[in-house]
Amino acid sequence: MPSFRRFLQRFLAGGAPRSIDDVDLVSIGGTGIKPPDRLNIPLLVRDKPWSVVRLHTIFRDLDRNPGELSDREARYARHCLSSFWLAVPVDQLEALYATGLGELQRAILASALCGAPLASDEFLWRDRLAQRLSDDHNRPERTNLLLAAMPYFAPEALRIADPLQRVPQWLLADYASHCEPALQARLRGPAGLLASSLDAQPPQVPLVEEPEVPVAPPATAPLPIHSEAAEEPDGLTLPTLSRREPADAMALFSSEAAVNRMAALINLFSIDPEDAETHKELAGLRRIIGQLWLNVEPQSMEALYRSGVGTVYRSLLTCGFGAVPLNERDLEARAQLVPWVQDLSRQKALNALLAVLPFFAPGKIRLAGGEEHLPAWLIAELARLTGVEGS
Repeated sequence: MPSFRRFLQRFLAGGAPRSIDDVDLVSIGGTGIKPPDRLNIPLLVRDKPWSVVRLHTIFRDLDRNPGELSDREARYARHCLSSFWLAVPVDQLEALYATGLGELQRAILASALCGAPLASDEFLWRDRLAQRLSDDHNRPERTNLLLAAMPYFAPEALRIADPLQRVPQWLLADYASHCEPALQARLRGPAGLLASSLDAQPPQVPLVEEPEVPVAPPATAPLPIHSEAAEEPDGLTLPTLSRREPADAMALFSSEAAVNRMAALINLFSIDPEDAETHKELAGLRRIIGQLWLNVEPQSMEALYRSGVGTVYRSLLTCGFGAVPLNERDLEARAQLVPWVQDLSRQKALNALLAVLPFFAPGKIRLAGGEEHLPAWLIAELARLTGVEGS
């Protein structure tokens, strides 16, 4: 009986105590969540490796030595890149297109294969892409679909409704070149929208009230901008780059039509960097943005950089327009701005730095010291966009 009583006591107490040697104090236990029986994920593993360099080589061989073998290789390569575009995260498309992948896309579009008759399965692939693309123009993957479909259409055979609104700015030039050559002329339009920074009147667009929370505002929000000329004790005076009123200049960037026009001009420069009319208008745009930098208050510089003004400014910096020879007026303006940058501790030096950068080709300006006076956000952006280095 006593043994049964001890057994019953141990049973009610949860069993005999475990030895400390039996306790695991190292392993991390599972979450206890039971996995679903089946997810229905695709189980076909595609493990065919490829490289951008190899695909470039295939299309060069196709142009130099056309034949059945090179044609077949090029068709496989085209499908490889097309499939790749479908799998790219939508927020990484622009960055990847700026690499050799974008160059490869342009090489395919310019090749003899683009416009050649399609194999039966290529027809199916192209039609499925085109159907998805036409089903809903607002689907988030529309740019993926467009990139994947373009190499399967002959020049001028693929059209997107309202491309200025639906094709992203970074792709618009290549889209126009391959799909709608007439769009290039429409984008160029009548000269003069931006060229005359002295006399032209911007669209009168109401400005949105500045938010109470101190966050980076959109282009339509007013920023603390003044128009007084700054003068240092040593006699330096900032130049007047544009006589537009600051509020009017900001209103220009709040106009969707005007901003699209700016993007189109930058894209046109990438297509034809020798066009004199494009140079004239981009020079006017450079002066308008430069004047905004000279007028903005220090506490609002980053907000302006994060706004629509900054978006156009960064495109202007990276498109290569700074390498175009300056006219006499811009040479004089640059000469007046440079001394302000030589001492970054002086008031308005940061304003002058941002204003003068588009007057130089990327990588052609070197700071003389004083980088400790630059805000952290600006240091990172200078290195990324222009290659500016310290002393």
